[in-house]
Amino acid sequence: RGADLRFTDLSGASLAGAQLQDAHFDQALWLDGKPCLVGSKGKCLR
Repeated sequence: RGADLRFTDLSGASLAGAQLQDAHFDQALWLDGKPCLVGSKGKCLR
């Protein structure tokens, strides 16, 4: 249940209107070291 974005590249994804309340980021980090947050852009790495 919910999206599993642990290994997803969101750089080109449009998340407008997406249901991410149940998204599972598994404490992932962006390439620049920032935590993955809904609405962030960039490559998300575990």
